[in-house]
Amino acid sequence: MDRRSLLVILNRFLALECQQVALYKGQARRMGDEHLRRALELFADIEMGHVKNLRREIKRLGGQYSLLVEAADGLGAVMGRASRLPGIGPMLKLNIFLEGRAARDYAGLIRQLPPGPTRDLLWQHLLEEELHRAWMLEYLGKGRRR
Repeated sequence: MDRRSLLVILNRFLALECQQVALYKGQARRMGDEHLRRALELFADIEMGHVKNLRREIKRLGGQYSLLVEAADGLGAVMGRASRLPGIGPMLKLNIFLEGRAARDYAGLIRQLPPGPTRDLLWQHLLEEELHRAWMLEYLGKGRRR
């Protein structure tokens, strides 16, 4: 994959990670369930780490951040407020869907890259997305709140 194509994809990932940060922060602010609130706050912190990592990687590769990042923050904040309205079950199902999509996207790019620092970074992000998804599936499966 050429550098320009990689930078386009990394910028898209950056925008999606920014959206996830805003989403989880918005959900956590409105969450009465302390266990779930703390998990959402932790997920937001981990996703913010992804944002920082991707920004560094884009810069290391000689790229610039896309304007999509600004729009993603706003969209994530709106989604964070709105996704809590129908209840915890639907909110978690949305989050599980988004985490699964992120994991598939990371895995798809990993398959296209040779070994190296970018691929290593994407593996870290992929595994953390899978852990978020697994935790939410477990929480939802316990029937704590639906």
